[in-house]
Amino acid sequence: MHENTTMLAGQQSPTALEDSSSFSQYLSFRFYKENLEHFTEATKDSINNFLKTISEIEEDFLTMLREQQMKNLELHDFGFNDDVAGYMEQNY
Repeated sequence: MHENTTMLAGQQSPTALEDSSSFSQYLSFRFYKENLEHFTEATKDSINNFLKTISEIEEDFLTMLREQQMKNLELHDFGFNDDVAGYMEQNY
């Protein structure tokens, strides 16, 4: 099989070899370009998912903080003045 390939390569003109090489380079370039585009999209998706997750965590935390503030106000209205109850509000 290798001999047949060598014979075919020897029979091809220099122009045909250049065309074959150019086509091979074109296919390689296209392959790498498609992979690069795929990885770019995958990276964008990962970053967006990460930011979405961070945003959801932040929303949950702010909701929890608001609820804690409301509980602290309710406790204060009932006459409880406990420093531990205001821990989250003071530290965050």
